[in-house]
Amino acid sequence: MSPLEFDVIVATYNGSRFIEAQIQSILDQSSLPKSIVVTDDGSTDQTLAIIKKMAESHPGLFVFIQGPKQGVVANVLHAFAHTSAEYVFIADQDDIWLPNKIDLFSKKMINSSYPHLIYSDAIVWGGGEKTGVSFFNSEKIPKRIIKSQHLLFRNSVQGASSAVNRALILKLRIVDDIYMHDWWMALIASFLGEMTLIEAPTLLYRQHDSNLVGSSLVVKRGYGAKYRASIKIFLQAMAFYDVYKVVLNVNDELFLRELKRVLLGGFMRRLRFLVVYQPKRLNFTRSLTLWVSILLFKSA
Repeated sequence: MSPLEFDVIVATYNGSRFIEAQIQSILDQSSLPKSIVVTDDGSTDQTLAIIKKMAESHPGLFVFIQGPKQGVVANVLHAFAHTSAEYVFIADQDDIWLPNKIDLFSKKMINSSYPHLIYSDAIVWGGGEKTGVSFFNSEKIPKRIIKSQHLLFRNSVQGASSAVNRALILKLRIVDDIYMHDWWMALIASFLGEMTLIEAPTLLYRQHDSNLVGSSLVVKRGYGAKYRASIKIFLQAMAFYDVYKVVLNVNDELFLRELKRVLLGGFMRRLRFLVVYQPKRLNFTRSLTLWVSILLFKSA
């Protein structure tokens, strides 16, 4: 069975060291995309020249647009307006797609009027010989779909290993407090539609000195960094509620409404929220960090 049509967004910024291998891995898939949308955020190296040279062999396949120069989140999200296929993949400029990526994803694509996100595992890779270290294992992400309310506090989706359908794109709203684009899209799919997990890895997740977000095998974060991350998580959760509250089911609307109230309220209200709802992450230690962060949260 032929897959539904798909586009690929490739967000670039000074990625000349790795971009050729990534683009080639997309071109080597069993099915070509309808279009490859290259959104460049102001590269000053040879990134665009490399891609344009490769594009000469595929007339009409590549679309080049200028990013807003507001960081990776804005660069990816604004590119969706330039896509038209039923599904859209996101590709990081420095990763490599495994040969069976499109085959695996195409089996999970559906015609749906509801938001749908498909995501997979990846192989953490240092650029040398493939090691087989699972991204899910390294980040302690369970090989199951995390429940919506838990997803608010712990992302399980890596943007570079995901694809979203047209219904999700139509629901996509861009606001200031989006922490990461993949997380925001996962929340839309989880609360308003559905998510599909592919347990097998479908890409090599390259680790290097310029990674904006890296595996915890490489990037270690202290408590201060975790608390600052928690603030961004709470701001994103409140923004999600503000944007989508009218289409949430009753239980989710109540949970998110109360979360916003406690974050903007006093200590005792926050404590009561923790007792009543007991929000959880993946283990007790991480849940405890979450609870402390809720108790100590200060909005800007």
